Amino acid sequence: MFKKNWKKNAYEAVMLSQLNDDRIPELLGIINEKKFYGFVLEYKPGHTVKEMLFKQNYKFSNEEIFNIGTKLISIIKYLHKNHIVHRDIRTPNVLIDQENVYLVDFGLARWADPNQYPFDLDFSYLGDFLLYLFYSSYETTKKHKQSPWFDELNLAPEQKIFLKRLLRLEETYKSIDDIETDFIRLFKI
Repeated sequence: MFKKNWKKNAYEAVMLSQLNDDRIPELLGIINEKKFYGFVLEYKPGHTVKEMLFKQNYKFSNEEIFNIGTKLISIIKYLHKNHIVHRDIRTPNVLIDQENVYLVDFGLARWADPNQYPFDLDFSYLGDFLLYLFYSSYETTKKHKQSPWFDELNLAPEQKIFLKRLLRLEETYKSIDDIETDFIRLFKI
């Protein structure tokens, strides 16, 4: 991984060097010679969710969404226990390899700070990510007018409230533990 703004991206190297989890790429080294600055990261197999959605037109089942969601929440939980806010949980940064889920690209990650980098930044990214998964199997009709996601998607009222809380449209969650509990309760197949 090559970095142009190496001073700004030093956070990534420091954070990755302090993490030890198979679901996150390991920092193997740093190259800093002349005008070249780069990170050597462990290769993680699989496809990004972005590739799956937009190149493969993959449609995620509810069971797959549950499995990916629980695994991604578990990764976020690990990061938060290590006082790290990822700040970029998006479709290009989540890799799927069969049953494995990986979170990559820690370029925007920062040490948690309630004033500048609160944990709930990751909650809204998670909500947005989950909406992409749910929309992957959404079928639209020509007569159908575009509506807000909570009107379009076939979700139970409690599931909609869960997503609204993640997206800060309702009272925001206070912890990733509460999110994990509600996600499992509301989406388990």
